[in-house]
Amino acid sequence: MINKYNFYKELYYHEFQRKDGIDSSIGFPVTLFTLMVAGSFFLIEKIDFKNAFFGLGILNYIITTLMILFIISLIIAMFYLSKTYLNMLGKYNYLPFASELQNREIELEEYYKEFYEEQEYSDKKKRNKIHISKEKAFIDDLVGYYVDYSTHNQEINDKRLKYHYRTRQFLVISLGILLLLTVSILIKL
Repeated sequence: MINKYNFYKELYYHEFQRKDGIDSSIGFPVTLFTLMVAGSFFLIEKIDFKNAFFGLGILNYIITTLMILFIISLIIAMFYLSKTYLNMLGKYNYLPFASELQNREIELEEYYKEFYEEQEYSDKKKRNKIHISKEKAFIDDLVGYYVDYSTHNQEINDKRLKYHYRTRQFLVISLGILLLLTVSILIKL
């Protein structure tokens, strides 16, 4: 039989491992974004602005359209990248401070002392029942924290992963447009 306390505790900490994984995956999108922006500046230097956007040739319209699409796709990728890494989706939930947990444990012990004081048990049996009841209630409280907080943190991580996926989608689209733009500009030259 599975120990529910350990199971939910592992789920809780697993979500922080996922968070760390998402945070550490920022390198590739930022590098790709930077390279594409640098590449676009290199291409902009090759464009004759007097004739490029206002010339009558179809290639000029293609270059202009591709440049606009490239800028739009980069802006969208940057939007999703910022939603992924600036964590605008909400804050992660963490366990209460150790002192708060200790205070809760003291409250539970006092509650069960009062409860069992009215019962007719021997002192040893009362102490044993107080200890067992307090421990069970405290573990139930911790399991409640683990369940609630891991659920909340999982929802945040799932949204962040969705935005991370969208970031990569639009970076790939931007890269494809940049390649088409490069070919168009090289043909024009």
